[in-house]
Amino acid sequence: MKLLRTKLSGLYTTLNIKQAQLNHYQIEEAKYGGQLVPPRLAFAIKDLKEEMEKIEADVRRIRERQVGLMG
Repeated sequence: MKLLRTKLSGLYTTLNIKQAQLNHYQIEEAKYGGQLVPPRLAFAIKDLKEEMEKIEADVRRIRERQVGLMG
């Protein structure tokens, strides 16, 4: 159970870091007014969102395991 909590803690930390990066990139994107956004920035935003979705899926799986172990 402690191992799962440790994994969750690490995943939440990673999510927070990725969210901060995403916020930064989205602010940069907004400076372009939605037009002529550099491809590297658009790809970085897309990639971060995908990475965050995977991490969130991992969090859900670990939470389900925790519930399974408790009940």
